[in-house]
Amino acid sequence: MNLQILSIIAAISAAVLPIALHLATQTQAQDNPPAAVEAVATAPSDPEQVLLNRRCIGCNLAGANFSNQDMSRINLRLATLTEATLDRTKLINAILHQAKLDRASLVAAHFYGADVENANLRGADLTEAQFLNTSLAHSDLSEATLDRIECRDANLTGVKLENALLRNASLYGAILRDANLKNADLSNADLRYADLTGANLNGANLTGARLDLAIMPDGVVRYH
Repeated sequence: MNLQILSIIAAISAAVLPIALHLATQTQAQDNPPAAVEAVATAPSDPEQVLLNRRCIGCNLAGANFSNQDMSRINLRLATLTEATLDRTKLINAILHQAKLDRASLVAAHFYGADVENANLRGADLTEAQFLNTSLAHSDLSEATLDRIECRDANLTGVKLENALLRNASLYGAILRDANLKNADLSNADLRYADLTGANLNGANLTGARLDLAIMPDGVVRYH
């Protein structure tokens, strides 16, 4: 009798074991998806989907064309937009924190109230861009073209503007504390009421610039 029971138990175990192993394998596969899935974020993202979803954190949009688009309130934090074209694009209240916009074309782009902190804008063309009440704190704009930009009351604390072109730029009331403006061209720029405390102006061209009531790098207010 005992032998019959043992034989039955052994037969049941033999039948159930393969099923149990299969289920365990499927569960493990779900918990640990293939590595290829993790790499999807590095592939180029579809610009049309980005405009539709209004959110593309850390995505790859290098070389994409968003000219004349309304991208207000879009979240592009950590996104790569190297050499992208965003001429005349509305980026009102957009999030571009730590985004890579090096060598991008942003001519006449509108950044009112946007978060562009810690972004890489090296060599970008921002001619006539609007940065009213925008935060560009600690961003890198070295060698960028910023002629005739509107940066009234913008936060440019710790920004890198070495060798940048800021001719006829409006920086009225802008915060430029600890900014690096070495060799920057600020000719005919409006720096009235700007805060340049601790800024590096070595080699900067200030020909024709207005500095009335600006706080100079040494903390002294300039009255004329």
